Amino acid sequence: AVRAAVAAQQTASVKRFILLSGINTDPMGTRRSEGASDLSGPLAAWHRLKSHSETYVKEMHLHGRPLEWIILCPGRLVDDGSRRAGLVKCSLIHGEDDLRESLTDVEKKASLRSLPRSHDGKNERLCVTRDNVAATIVALIDASAESVVGKSITVVDGILPVDEALA
Repeated sequence: AVRAAVAAQQTASVKRFILLSGINTDPMGTRRSEGASDLSGPLAAWHRLKSHSETYVKEMHLHGRPLEWIILCPGRLVDDGSRRAGLVKCSLIHGEDDLRESLTDVEKKASLRSLPRSHDGKNERLCVTRDNVAATIVALIDASAESVVGKSITVVDGILPVDEALA
C-alpha cells in the first residue's frame, strides 16, 4: 500500500488515493474497541501492517505531493452478493465493537452474521459483501471532497444506498 501511495504521488494525473484497509486495524495489533487491551490473535500482524499503511497515507503530505486521501475500512468480507445489495452503513467509528454499539437494531440485523468458527471465538461479526465494498469504492471516486476526503470510513452492510450512506 505504501508503494502504491508513493507511485500515486509521483503521477500528476492521480488526485485521489483510496486505501482499502480493515475494521480493526491498530499499530499494536487487532483493536476491536477504543478501550481494548487484547491486541493479539492470528490477524494481529495483518492489522499492524494495515495500520502502518493508514498512517503513511494520512501523512503523505510530509513525503511528497499531497493527494486527496480516503481510507475505507470494511467489516468482515463475505461473498453473499444477493443479500442487501447496494445497501450499507458508513461510519467514522473504527473498532468493530464500538461500531456495533452505535448501530440501531435494524442496522445490526442488516450487518451481523453468525460466523461460529471465527478466529477469536466471537460468533457474530459485522460483515459487508464484496459487492458492497466495490460499490462503495466506486462511489468514493466521485464523492464530493468535503464529505469523504481526509477521513477513515468504516463500511458494513446496512439499510441505506451507498451514496446516501456516504453523505
